[in-house]
Amino acid sequence: SGGSIKTEKINVNDVSCLSHRCCFLKNIYSVLNNNHLMKDAQWLPLNKHQKNRNNNTQDDFYSEVTSGSWYKRTYDAMIEKHRQNHSAYPALLVALVLGQDGTLCDKVGRVSSESILVSVANISYQKRKHHNAWFCIGFIPPYPKTQLESQKDSNRVCTKELSNEFYHKSIELILKDLINIQKSNGVEMMVNINGQSVKRTCYFEVAFSLGDASGNHKLCGHYVNFGGNVLRKQRECNVSHLDSD
Repeated sequence: SGGSIKTEKINVNDVSCLSHRCCFLKNIYSVLNNNHLMKDAQWLPLNKHQKNRNNNTQDDFYSEVTSGSWYKRTYDAMIEKHRQNHSAYPALLVALVLGQDGTLCDKVGRVSSESILVSVANISYQKRKHHNAWFCIGFIPPYPKTQLESQKDSNRVCTKELSNEFYHKSIELILKDLINIQKSNGVEMMVNINGQSVKRTCYFEVAFSLGDASGNHKLCGHYVNFGGNVLRKQRECNVSHLDSD
């Protein structure tokens, strides 16, 4: 069981709505103790340098998340923090993957919902594709104003960012348990490592977030625009909108 549903009220200016979230610790415990998912999970930073057989030089080779430079930096910072905490159990860095995506809830497309999903980046990429590797931590409620009211707000300087504030406040409440855990000195819990259940002091850090174009626009506070006047698909892309597929 993922635990009871927690409900809190979102208040942003004159906008209010109820937000529901699931218990983070109970859900992440189920994932971290799944023998199939954890069997070949990577917990230590991988060596990204591979020898090139053609010219006998060292090349950078990235595979899993644990082979990236972010994981190495975060792992070193965690070890230092753990050393200062004087915990009785070894430290374990649990890298998280967040995903948000809207989905329809009826057959005619009038009711939609946007869920926030969580997975563990230490799990191999192939196994992370399985539905058991993910759990839903909450749903972002739809903006509780009509299209006409939203248009009026966007035309006023003092309220044009109200929908963005509501969106991010909703995410903040849904991730409230995780945020509080990150501010603590780790969580002692049982984890399945190489088929054995052992106790570790777990530190949870977000590696990256997944989402579609619409969701990414909202996360960054951008206007949702998919017209031909968009210069590029994203900041890192050097292909123009007109030249893309």
